Amino acid sequence: MASPTLKVALPDPRVNPTIALQQAGSLLGMGRSKTYELARNGQFPVPVLKLGCTYRVPTAPLLIELGLGQIFLSESEDHKS
Repeated sequence: MASPTLKVALPDPRVNPTIALQQAGSLLGMGRSKTYELARNGQFPVPVLKLGCTYRVPTAPLLIELGLGQIFLSESEDHKS
């Protein structure tokens, strides 16, 4: 029996320049507790913005960390032509 495939929609930095910390952690394969622990300690693998009591993660650095930044960069170049 094949294992189920997890489908996660990747955020487009042109549409969503930031995403929720929990969503970013999920994309990086982390659970909620670990995600918030790393953010509080300044050890999250990408920059984290703290806005009041809300954490946001810039989408572009997250996609680069996931090795997917080039996809959106090349699409942006296509739209400039």
